[in-house]
Amino acid sequence: MATMVHCGGGWKRLLNNRIYTVSKKQPVVIGWQRYQAQELLPQPDSQQLWQRLSCGAGSKGERYYDWAKVPVNCDRSDGFQRWLLFRRSLEHPEDPRVSYYQVFAKSDTTLETMVQIASKGGGLRSALNLLKTS
Repeated sequence: MATMVHCGGGWKRLLNNRIYTVSKKQPVVIGWQRYQAQELLPQPDSQQLWQRLSCGAGSKGERYYDWAKVPVNCDRSDGFQRWLLFRRSLEHPEDPRVSYYQVFAKSDTTLETMVQIASKGGGLRSALNLLKTS
């Protein structure tokens, strides 16, 4: 199965994972209940859901953010799962400017792997290499 990853306005193909940015109003379903992505955003004090992870080196060093994921319904799982992935700033954890991603990947995909792939931007070769080694 080819993978489509939305990075910087374009779709990138990656092995068996899909990660793309979505609006905070993206509709998702959990069980029989329909939600918007923003309604599933974990509370800032939910330390068990938020993890501080680097998404790579920038011009001023490592770029750390808080990341969380929430599983959502998946029509045809076959060993795969859908999640909403959230990224928030460390300087302003209460700031409503959170980045939202929708992920479709193998069920055992770690949050760390999702973060590394989501942060690759247009770096298709880097993301492919990451998937080969994870």
